[in-house]
Amino acid sequence: MDRTDVRRERLGAAWAVGLGLLLALGYHLLLGHYNLNFQDEGFLWYGVQRTAAGEVPLRDFQSYEPGRYYWCVAWSPLVGTGIVGVRAAVAVFAGLGLALGLLALRRVLRHPLALAVGGLVLALWLFPRHKLFEPAIAMAAVWTTVRLLERPTARRHLAQGVLVGLVAFFGRNHALYTLLATVVAALVVQLRLRPEDSVGRRVAALVGGGLLGSLPLLAMLAFVPGFGRAFLDSVLFFAERGSNVPLAVPWPWKQDYEHLAWHFALSVALVGTVFLLLPLAYAAGLVTAARLTRERVAAGGLLVAATCVGAFYAHHASVRSDIHHFSQIAHPFLLAWLALPAAAGLGGRRLVVGLNVALVAAVTLFVVSTKHPQLIRWHPGAPGIPPRPVDVAGETVELPRPAAEIVHFVQDVVGRRVQEDEQVLVVPTRPTYYCLLGKRSPTWRIYFLWPGTDAEQDQILEQLRDVRWVVVSLWAVDQRRDMLFDRTYPRVWAAIQREFVQVGLPDTPRGHVVYRRR
Repeated sequence: MDRTDVRRERLGAAWAVGLGLLLALGYHLLLGHYNLNFQDEGFLWYGVQRTAAGEVPLRDFQSYEPGRYYWCVAWSPLVGTGIVGVRAAVAVFAGLGLALGLLALRRVLRHPLALAVGGLVLALWLFPRHKLFEPAIAMAAVWTTVRLLERPTARRHLAQGVLVGLVAFFGRNHALYTLLATVVAALVVQLRLRPEDSVGRRVAALVGGGLLGSLPLLAMLAFVPGFGRAFLDSVLFFAERGSNVPLAVPWPWKQDYEHLAWHFALSVALVGTVFLLLPLAYAAGLVTAARLTRERVAAGGLLVAATCVGAFYAHHASVRSDIHHFSQIAHPFLLAWLALPAAAGLGGRRLVVGLNVALVAAVTLFVVSTKHPQLIRWHPGAPGIPPRPVDVAGETVELPRPAAEIVHFVQDVVGRRVQEDEQVLVVPTRPTYYCLLGKRSPTWRIYFLWPGTDAEQDQILEQLRDVRWVVVSLWAVDQRRDMLFDRTYPRVWAAIQREFVQVGLPDTPRGHVVYRRR
């Protein structure tokens, strides 16, 4: 390339990176002070606060992998450890992932305006907020994989290995998905692209990179007392009981549209349709991979890379197949969809590319506007009840009335009655309440979703002796009666009924019960 081409390439890359970071910043400024998830978001928020207090994730409290908490704590001097600060830290991570996703997307959307629309599409799928690590890592994996296909040198194999090792610090499932994607990409390289470096050198680079990227996790396993055992126990736990509560795929022909307005009915149909399109897009990627040559990498590399990554990430939404889990694995699929015209040899036809981008954007707008937990308030069919500003553990957050009432009850009504030295147990799935009360959980487990074994219940019964208050949420996951606390932890529930008395408090929200020790 001459100097003009180099300059143009650098400007394009700078536009992609800047656009990704700007969209993530706008995302946080627009939505970072709105609404509150009392379940899963509190799971992350509580862990960040405990990590900032010196505790170790997995060892000292139930948690995700430790990288998420240390990332948020690293940003806490600037943004704090309140819920808005945690969201800001996660948004920065999402911005980096979005920037890498747009660097990958530049291969098929060269025009700055088309890339901006593509970036907006990717940004609109960034939900739920506490799970933005998932799409950010997936987009990073697509970027490193397409670079590997374009120039399968030992150095790029090393970079790919570093990514695989590093993401294990943020999620062991990410390490598995990216490892499998790397294996498939390496096979494509070996069978179709005739790389210059030897197999041995490339494999050594991959392994060396994996070890290098794994250093943060390996250091914790080696030098943090008790962490290795806790990490192994968590792996065995999910291997035995599964990673989530199953939910069937919402196929469009199985939905009830009778009482829905047309725009909500269309959105429901499109949600099922994107689940259907997912394997079709990746099938096109597999066909492209089988025909890939050095000469065709420029046209089909992004589709193949997105397929290598996305086909394995699809597992994340295969157990609990709702839109919130689909959104966490949607970005490789979106990149694959946007790459289809180029892979089909139509990348030079602006009309075809533009129509494809417009179609992806239209589907995104219809689905996201009715399913995004924060954006739905601006949908024309949403209830016109304005949120109210509420103090949430020292930060101002705009909450709809039901959420505001819960915060008031937990933070003010219950909080005024609980003494500073008294312990509170929150069950089964509302760890946000600990953050509102400024309390540490008396038990290692903060999310009582799966049925407890006798040994687990024995441990909780022992810890229950020092507990003065118990706050119980009676809302069942998926309205399943068998998931309520009295069914999943019957011996602990019996002890609560025996040793505590129900307290009638003013402004108690529906579905909540508070107990005080007799």
